[in-house]
Amino acid sequence: MAHAYDGIEGIEKAKSLKPFAILLDIMIPKKDGWEVLSKLKSDKETKNIPTIITSIIDNKDLGFALGATDYLIKPIDRETLIQTLSQFTLTSKRKRRQVNILLIDDEAVVHEMIEKILTPEGFNLLHAYNGEEGLKTAIELKPDLILLDLVMPDIDGFEVAKNIKKHPVSAQIPIFIITSKDLSVEERLRLSGNIERIIGKKVFSAEELSRSIRELEILYPQRAGLFDEITGLLDHNYFNIRLAQEVSRAKRYNIAFSVVFLDIDNFKEYCDIVGNFHSDIVLKKIAEMLKKFLRGSDVIVRFGYDEFAFILNNTLKGAAVNVSHRFCKVIKDYPFYKEEELKSGRLTASFVVASFPKDGKSPEELISKIYDRLCDVKNRGGNAVVEVN
Repeated sequence: MAHAYDGIEGIEKAKSLKPFAILLDIMIPKKDGWEVLSKLKSDKETKNIPTIITSIIDNKDLGFALGATDYLIKPIDRETLIQTLSQFTLTSKRKRRQVNILLIDDEAVVHEMIEKILTPEGFNLLHAYNGEEGLKTAIELKPDLILLDLVMPDIDGFEVAKNIKKHPVSAQIPIFIITSKDLSVEERLRLSGNIERIIGKKVFSAEELSRSIRELEILYPQRAGLFDEITGLLDHNYFNIRLAQEVSRAKRYNIAFSVVFLDIDNFKEYCDIVGNFHSDIVLKKIAEMLKKFLRGSDVIVRFGYDEFAFILNNTLKGAAVNVSHRFCKVIKDYPFYKEEELKSGRLTASFVVASFPKDGKSPEELISKIYDRLCDVKNRGGNAVVEVN
C-alpha cells in the first residue's frame, strides 16, 4: 500500500508509482474524487490503471461514466475489497512477473512442443511427467494455470483434475485439458466444473493455446459456474458440454447442424475508450440481439472475453451463413456509445461458420478450425462472415 491524503498528492503518486490499482475516495481535499478520476483517465500514463471508487456517496453512473473500474460503498468489508482486486491479478502478474504454467503429461515430445510455444510468450513452464508428480507440484508451487493430459500410466487425468480441485491449496488453479482422447458426453460431464477448456492434440494449434490463456487472464476471476453474469447467457463450459451432446446426437441420427462464432472487432480498444461500464452494455446488447434473432432451441453462450458462440440445430451451413450476414449488418448499423472514437469509426463483428460433420468430426476439431479462420478474418480487418473450408 502507498498512501495519498488529498487529490493533488493522489495524482502525483499515481504518475510516479504506477500502482497495480487505485482505491479512490470522493470526499477528499484540494481536488475531489471526481476531478482526480477525470485527470487519471485523461492522462495516458495513468488511464489504464484500474481505479476503484470507495465512497459513502452512491453515484455509480457518474463513476463508471468517468472511467472507474468498480464502485464500492463505504463501509467496505475485507472480503468485498479482496474479491474486487482479485479480478485484475492474473493479467497484472503477467506484466510484473512470469506466469507459471504447469504441464502434466507423460510424453516428453509434448513438453518440448508446449515449451517452444509458451516460452517466447513470456510464460514459465513447469514440468510433471505423471499424475502423482503433477498433483505434488501443483500443491507445492501453486502455478497460475495447469495443462493436463487425460491419458497417463499411473493416475488418469480425470482423477488428477478431481484431486487438484479437492485440495484447498490448488482448488482455485484453472485447468486446461490437452488430450488425444475423443471424449464422450459422459466424460465431459465428469470434467465439468473442474476444468476450463479442452484442446485436442490431433488439432492442436499454438494460436489456440495462447488465445485461451489470454482469455483466461480476463475471464477466470469473474466466472461463476456455467453462467456469465454480465450477459445473462451461459458460458463456454456449458457450450463445450452441449456441443459434445449435439455431435453425439447428429452421429446417432445422421443429421447436420451448424456452429457460429461471433468475435467483436477492436473490443479491447473500445473498452479503453469507454471503460467497463459501457463495454458491458455492448455485451448485454449483443446478447439481447442474439436471443431475439435466434430460435429458442438454439444454444447461445458468451464463449470468451469478446466472443459469443451459438449452435444452430438442424441447420445447414448456407442458412447459418445467411443468419450471420444479417446479424453482422445489425451490429454494424447499431449506434453504440462513442464508437466513432474507434480508429475504424464503427463497432463491428467477425463471424465464422462451421458445420458438422462436413467441417469436423469432433467438438475440438470444429473449434480449432473455427479459431484458425477467426484469426484470418481478424487479420484482414474483421467485419465479415467467413466459412470453415
